[in-house]
Amino acid sequence: MRKKFLKAISLVAASAMVVGMTADVRVSANPAGDSTDALTTEETSAEPVEDVTEEATSEDNTEVTTEEETEVTTEAPEETTEVVTEEDTEVTTEEEQSTTSIESVLYEAKDSRAVGELIGEHKDDIDSYVEGKASKYSLKRLMLFTSDKLKESYNATDIIHIGDYEEYVLQFETEEDTEAAYNSLLAKYGKDSVFIDQVLDADSLFGDQTYAASVEVKFTNAYSLNDTVLNQNGVSYSSYTPISWGVKDMGMDVLKSDFNNHNFTNSVRVAVVDTGLDDSHYIFNGRVDVDHSYNFADGSWNYTDENGHGTHVAGTICDATPSNVYILACRAFDSDGYATDTSLAAAMQYAVSQKADVINCSFGKESADAESFTYLNTAINAAYKQNTIICVASGNSTIDVRYAYPANNGKVITVASIDEYHNTSYFSNYGKSVNFSAPGENIRAAFLNGREESLNGTSMATPHISAACAYIKMVNKNGNLGYVYNTLKSYAKDLGPKGWDEDYGYGYVDLTNYFYDTFTYTKLKNITQTSKGIYTYWYPVDGATAYTVYRKVDNGSWKTFKTVSANATSFCDTTASTQHVYSYTVRAHVNGKQGTYNKTGLSIKRIGQPATKTYNWSNGISVEWGKVAGVTDYKIYRKAGSETSWKLVGSVKSTSSRFVDTNVKEGTSYRYLVKAMSGSYSSGCENNKTSVIYRLGYRYAGSFKNSMRGLLSIGWARTAACDGYQVMYADNKNFTGAYTNTLKGNTNGSLNISVGQGKTWYAKVRCYKKVNGVTYYSAWGNVVSCYAAK
Repeated sequence: MRKKFLKAISLVAASAMVVGMTADVRVSANPAGDSTDALTTEETSAEPVEDVTEEATSEDNTEVTTEEETEVTTEAPEETTEVVTEEDTEVTTEEEQSTTSIESVLYEAKDSRAVGELIGEHKDDIDSYVEGKASKYSLKRLMLFTSDKLKESYNATDIIHIGDYEEYVLQFETEEDTEAAYNSLLAKYGKDSVFIDQVLDADSLFGDQTYAASVEVKFTNAYSLNDTVLNQNGVSYSSYTPISWGVKDMGMDVLKSDFNNHNFTNSVRVAVVDTGLDDSHYIFNGRVDVDHSYNFADGSWNYTDENGHGTHVAGTICDATPSNVYILACRAFDSDGYATDTSLAAAMQYAVSQKADVINCSFGKESADAESFTYLNTAINAAYKQNTIICVASGNSTIDVRYAYPANNGKVITVASIDEYHNTSYFSNYGKSVNFSAPGENIRAAFLNGREESLNGTSMATPHISAACAYIKMVNKNGNLGYVYNTLKSYAKDLGPKGWDEDYGYGYVDLTNYFYDTFTYTKLKNITQTSKGIYTYWYPVDGATAYTVYRKVDNGSWKTFKTVSANATSFCDTTASTQHVYSYTVRAHVNGKQGTYNKTGLSIKRIGQPATKTYNWSNGISVEWGKVAGVTDYKIYRKAGSETSWKLVGSVKSTSSRFVDTNVKEGTSYRYLVKAMSGSYSSGCENNKTSVIYRLGYRYAGSFKNSMRGLLSIGWARTAACDGYQVMYADNKNFTGAYTNTLKGNTNGSLNISVGQGKTWYAKVRCYKKVNGVTYYSAWGNVVSCYAAK
């Protein structure tokens, strides 16, 4: 066993389960920990995607839950909890439990494929379970999630540690050892962290695979199907005929047909955690990541599907998407159709570690205590952090989705099922965690041996949403969960009661115009103003032949303002007058048709920028400017030395026109900019209205005395920051008719001056510095006086 683990392994992973196709399916499960982390997403109105994409960023990590607070009236399944008392169970200490050193059985795995090998080597335990010899501990395997270092073996024969997911998988020789270890670990770590591995049956989980086969889907009464030649924007409809009616219903046939008209640089990988993949159907030609697909049911590279469910799911994704979307097959079921919690967990963690863009989970575990399940959360949280989108089936038991895991986790997109008439499927789960609906009845897709079959289930609905997420990732590779969720929401067609509801979520997603909106949409960049006028900037649109600039003044309506050339990415409005708010938006012309545009636009209030002057002051640098009418305050910005960005150093009320910056250093150059503010609007920042100064400090004259008859001596504090000094002296306090001596070089800080005798003389000193051809002066220092003796 341990020799196999020492094979070269790369990556990281481990944690999962199962829900699937038909309506009458129930899967029981053992208690498994605490409640799933709930997410809160600030709800926004379903606006066109341009508004969503304008606001949402790759840095915008939003957790997804609906904000609907409707009380769930359907009675939930009665929750049963097994109570273990001290009389029933004897808990042994770590010392009593462990007779084998942990060093001899612990393996530090690079990724969760090691768990697959472990499962494969203990296949007989699953066979015993299937043959009716099952008990709670039949698999003789536990999962422990902890950041602590495990110090005891608990009599395990093998322990795999996957550090990136803080998981230990412990394998035991006997059920008695497994039970004893479970009780010890439970006492130490709690039920949130320790889980007994269980078997999941694909047949009972996914239901009858053929009862829906050969059902002919009629579209005559269905609405919103793509049955016309052109849509309202003039985009040609699909030349691709999809296998699934759901692909057409969601408009993804249009996107697939239009794919080659755009220069995509992003490829997208969708991981399908399921029964594997039979790639004999033509739809999979060149579409499978064969180098990384893996079988976690037996720890091999043989990902071939022997059940059909995973092939059907992957077939829908390939049917809906173009050739740059690849399938990463993560098989979690063995050849007899059985999986374990551990194999599903390992497959899901592997998909995350492989940096899949989207993970399709057409499975789930339904149980009265599903809200306490947490053993997939390490994988889900890791996916959330790296912007991998997880799409999960809501389940097929017509129960509240709170009892289905991981569909009840707030960091996934949960999918309900609808039929071809957009009615909720009779089997589909419902509840507050439902985000969107998708076609899930009579879905025809690839199956085993190159055939096609029609199946029902939320398992069939989920890959439609996974394919939609793949298109969004195609456009924005770094889009996080919030970005993808809001984009889906902006294209959702409301079904059922107005707005979000527990059956449909936000409705089904129609992406017909997604490429058109994305690639003809003119994204605004920024807006500025100078003394010349207001400048609006935008990003270029591929294939644009011209742009139309629209303007509105204050609270008025949009009016066509100017049409500019295809090469333009900015426009200056020289007619704007002060004290008015101006808004601008831009629309591209592509192939003779008008593109989409930002309906909000960019706004700015026309405010004149005050011109600044600067002076060295006794305690700092004095910044002064002319007042601007109609402003609320002024903000003063500064660049020191070689700094390239403006730093806010102060603000004053509109009644002031002067600011003294005291936080300055002698011998440093400073540039100052003053912005006039009117609420949130500000004037421009033109360099020709800024002011530069070299800081020279106050020169203190310490002495002024008679040196000899008719000669006075003055001394002052010297500085190395200047080129020289000026001494001003006069026989009056006002320095009327004063004399000025300029001294070059850094002198010894004194000067003898010849004056008339019998008078009181007054003197002061300042220094100067020449920088880039400009001479800067410090403020005049203190005034000293001396009577010139006769």
